[in-house]
Amino acid sequence: MTEKSFINSVIEMIQNFFVYVILISSILVQIFKLITSELTLDLFVNVSSYAFLCMVYLAKYGLHMFQLENIKCLIIRIQRNWNLLIDEKELEIMEEYTQKGKKFTFICLILSCFTIIVLLTWTSFLFISDILLPLNGSHRLECPFVAEYFIDEEVYYYPILLHMYTIFLVGLIVVIATEAFYTICVQHACGLFHIVGYRFEQVFNESILNSISLSRKSFEIENSIVRAINSHQNAIEFVDHMNSCFSNSYFILTILGAISLIMNCTDILQAMNPNKNYNLISASVRVLNAFVRIVNIICYMFGIFYYGQKLIDCSTNILEKAYTIPWYLTSSKIKLSLMMVLQRSLKKSTLFIGNLFPMSLELFGTILKTTSCYITTLHALQY
Repeated sequence: MTEKSFINSVIEMIQNFFVYVILISSILVQIFKLITSELTLDLFVNVSSYAFLCMVYLAKYGLHMFQLENIKCLIIRIQRNWNLLIDEKELEIMEEYTQKGKKFTFICLILSCFTIIVLLTWTSFLFISDILLPLNGSHRLECPFVAEYFIDEEVYYYPILLHMYTIFLVGLIVVIATEAFYTICVQHACGLFHIVGYRFEQVFNESILNSISLSRKSFEIENSIVRAINSHQNAIEFVDHMNSCFSNSYFILTILGAISLIMNCTDILQAMNPNKNYNLISASVRVLNAFVRIVNIICYMFGIFYYGQKLIDCSTNILEKAYTIPWYLTSSKIKLSLMMVLQRSLKKSTLFIGNLFPMSLELFGTILKTTSCYITTLHALQY
């Protein structure tokens, strides 16, 4: 092991230790609150509204590290696929999808910055309200979420606040970094399917065929079809490899995300319940924090399922491209291969959640509909 690789491994160990300590501690301090306080439905919902989101952060990072070898294999496959591109048009196609992935990552960064700004705003909300709307007595210093640190929260308010904001920051970085890789992989797969369609379109390109001799036309046609078929098989294998990497991870994350969404929506309904004697500032802070978390969860889940739908749409376009080829001008072997491509194209290439449910916008809508039913049920339990 070289000195540079040793230093990198030490830095990686320190990074992993720091992230795990921050994320695990975020869950523990909330569990301590449930243990040390009188358990009520209101307290359980309030604590769970952020605890399950912290579990999403921890699961996201832990599962990503667990799949590190598979992720490295995906990166190698991506590099190899780029090396297999044969002309400028194919490079342009892949570059176009790469830029789309970068734009989505940039949007995620903007959304995360907006989230941090909103959450930072409430720290000065109490002081501003004292100036604009002075009230008798002192206010209780509010925290972004309910937790138990076993210390005086009034005295150590800012260290506690620093820990909570560190949790926010680390969690957002984990989500952005891991989802950026997921986005890159999906865009790469879409680019591969686009190239398959492009290669099928170029099989009988007149400008290409007119530039070669008559004796070589049959060979070039069959060679082009073989390249298109091989690239189609390569795209399918890449999607299968993605499923081995992401399927189980997103199954766990979808469950945790749905539970977190239910708890945060219920938390808002409880904070706005006129039968509860919450003061205006406490209720406002509680609603604001829960609302920001809801927006982030919905955007996160929408992004996952949107790209799953995008992959389905890209894979189904191959059927039309392959069907338009004059297959009757090819040899029997090529006809059989084309028939297999057409048959395989009838089956959508998609990412699965837990190898059970295809990632699609339809599933996203089903999850939102199901969570709304649970929210209504939990809200009814208050009365």
